Amino acid sequence: MNRKYSQIIAIVLSFLSTMAIAGVNEGLTALAKGNFPSALREFAPLADQGNATAQYNLGIMYAEGKGVAQDYEMAMTWLKKAAEQNHAGALNNLGVMYQNGIGVNQNYDLAMMWFNRAVRQGDTTAKTNLAAMYENGQGVKQDIVEAVKLYREAATEKNIYALYNLGVLYYKGLGVKQDFAQSVLLLREAADRGLAEAQGNLGLMYQTGRGVPQDYAEAIKLYRKAADQNDTGGLYNLGAMYFSGKGVPTNDVIAYALLSMVVKDTSEKIENARLRIAQSMTPAQINAAGLLKNDILKTKSVTKSIDAYLKKSMVSKM
Repeated sequence: MNRKYSQIIAIVLSFLSTMAIAGVNEGLTALAKGNFPSALREFAPLADQGNATAQYNLGIMYAEGKGVAQDYEMAMTWLKKAAEQNHAGALNNLGVMYQNGIGVNQNYDLAMMWFNRAVRQGDTTAKTNLAAMYENGQGVKQDIVEAVKLYREAATEKNIYALYNLGVLYYKGLGVKQDFAQSVLLLREAADRGLAEAQGNLGLMYQTGRGVPQDYAEAIKLYRKAADQNDTGGLYNLGAMYFSGKGVPTNDVIAYALLSMVVKDTSEKIENARLRIAQSMTPAQINAAGLLKNDILKTKSVTKSIDAYLKKSMVSKM
């Protein structure tokens, strides 16, 4: 199971609020629809007036460059204003930015401070991020036992990242007795809620028969779900299944297309695998793989594009 999936790396965006005041709900609705200019018009005046929810969301918009030019300094400004009012999401995201050096110098001590403040406000994602810092020894002496404790607390509150990370620890036997069946239970709950990394790693457990009966068809199903979210592990493992013919008929075109989607920003191992596939392919097949890759990028769906390619290939053979 890939180690990099055992910690939260990205900023967790949460545009949810129960604060029912004029303008905030309109802004949240606009965000949900992807109408960022409208959201900006709603949030900006409210943020200036001191509304913490508006300040938080405005900070996230600047951090992500949604509706405004990406500006981490402005993001920090608005997140800190919301944090001054103990907005849990703002406190957590400030921790993430310091933890990962996003727009600021990386500072684990400050990350720990912000995460702890968010935890005191009841933020389970911050608790999960804090657990990851204990797990990895970031800003604190590595303490897997404390990490497990925090993950369990957050998992009890159904935090999807805690469920996933705890599942990884059970898989590896870190801080807990190795238990593949327990790992499967935790990963499945996170996977059912749509977490791509959980889907990919649960697929690997079905492929290898760890904690569950070996089931290539189920592995393929899970890899597809992960790949549809552009998950590196899902794309790679699905491509490997098509190359080896496990659970699906061998198809070098599909395998090459999938590995080509992840090779630019991943390991030498994946690049070497792609090159091995290419050695047995004709120029026409490599061209077909390129077309399939472009279609995946266009449709943003691995499943739809592969199904359409297979249907087209079947028709052409009739």
